[in-house]
Amino acid sequence: MPETQMVDFLEQAYLLEGFYAVETGYQYDTLHPEMLASYDSLLASYSITRDDFERSVNWYSRHPDIYERVHDSVLARIDREMADIDVSD
Repeated sequence: MPETQMVDFLEQAYLLEGFYAVETGYQYDTLHPEMLASYDSLLASYSITRDDFERSVNWYSRHPDIYERVHDSVLARIDREMADIDVSD
């Protein structure tokens, strides 16, 4: 996956992970099939397979400087989104 696509994908994956963490109180086993279906839908929305994603993860693991940049971009996006949420409502 190209870097920009990886940033987009991981942002959505991290948000999914956070949603299920909150929903289950970090007891992921209770929603395991539902989580897998959500990840499969996310992969499909990017027109990639699990194997495609695994190959990308393996490539990025061999290029940690690029992965760090991707990860930092994802976290910066999520931080910006969180800052835009008005928690006073």
